[in-house]
Amino acid sequence: MLLVTAGLQVKGQTSYSPYSNFGLGNIPGPANSVIRSLGGSSAAFRDYMVINTDNPASYTAFDTLSFVMDAGVSIDSRTFYSVREQTAYTYGGLNNVNVGFPICKFIKASAGVVPFSELGYSMTRTVTDTLIGNMKFGYVGKGGLSNAYFGLGIEMGPVSVGANASYIFGNLTRSHSLLYPDSTYFLCIKQLDELNVSAFYTNAGIQYNAKLSNTMSLCLGATYAPTMKLNSTEYKAAYTYTETNNLEVLRDTVSLYRGEGGVVLPMKIGGGFMLKKLNSFKILGNFEWQQWSKFQSYGINAGTYNDSYKMALGYEHSPRNSSVSSYFKWIKYRMGAHFEKCFYTIDGNSINQFGVTVGAGFPIIRSASTINLSIDVGNRGNRSGKMIQETYIKATLAFSLYDTWFYRVKYK
Repeated sequence: MLLVTAGLQVKGQTSYSPYSNFGLGNIPGPANSVIRSLGGSSAAFRDYMVINTDNPASYTAFDTLSFVMDAGVSIDSRTFYSVREQTAYTYGGLNNVNVGFPICKFIKASAGVVPFSELGYSMTRTVTDTLIGNMKFGYVGKGGLSNAYFGLGIEMGPVSVGANASYIFGNLTRSHSLLYPDSTYFLCIKQLDELNVSAFYTNAGIQYNAKLSNTMSLCLGATYAPTMKLNSTEYKAAYTYTETNNLEVLRDTVSLYRGEGGVVLPMKIGGGFMLKKLNSFKILGNFEWQQWSKFQSYGINAGTYNDSYKMALGYEHSPRNSSVSSYFKWIKYRMGAHFEKCFYTIDGNSINQFGVTVGAGFPIIRSASTINLSIDVGNRGNRSGKMIQETYIKATLAFSLYDTWFYRVKYK
């Protein structure tokens, strides 16, 4: 099993987690910093200044004469614990770039690029044989998939529907190696597995927004992503080599393989609610289920994964209705929590993930734009037996530009 390891080595890449080896890698969740700070409660979330790509029906909340742009960066610090030792790693980079804009009064749109999955790990395991000496097993993974999308939301009274048309692209590379550091009589062996994805994907959503009073409203939302076969190409190679000054010298190719179109991404559904009081608070709840038991990657993983689910709660407080004299009264304060039963098991043990989130929206003076900060603190797995416990702190800082377009200035 991949997570059975006596030592960990860390190398620079866009993501790092031994749990990213499963499926298509780590699924990062909502890209928007505001929704992240609310525990990831996205199905029913709608706001005229927030781009919620998880439910494209929310695009109808955009103002008819306004343009929204969101760009964010994230920093992720993770610590890994096993029975014998611990190690830590920090990485960061661009998180998302999105825009939202009106087509007409009842149709709004959004486009951008957000992360779809992240793969990154580097681990070693050393076994000692009385005749051969040390045998060093290495496991390395790197890469990721991105999602370039365009979506529309259509408003029909209190009901809004929407859909995103996405282009998923990127590559995932995994390698397993065996080295004999104490012997010159054995050649090193490496197996490479590279998956290149270039596929179209879609997800849809619906929201029902009911006005309870002049200041209170309740939104119910649902999301759906169908089972889809991703256009992809897999390359596999196994070869022997010698290592000199940390450089590989190829000796012989053992096998080569090329296959196409063998990845099936399973169906995902979700639902949630948002209770909102104007200029006061938002309370959100969310549930999401994905049929990972139907996931396939060239037939290898079919039936080896379990269906997963995720629950989230969020709360936003906007104290500005009590005062307009203090800047701090205009800050939006957010918090949330989330729990996930992951789709994979280790030695028969289910892997769960739990996290709490906090965040804030800082308005830019003399502007409708904001700076949003979110922090997610949590853990995944445990350190019992031969497993690894992962704790993390992920911070996302995003700039949300809100500006009025299509407005004709009148002169007298």
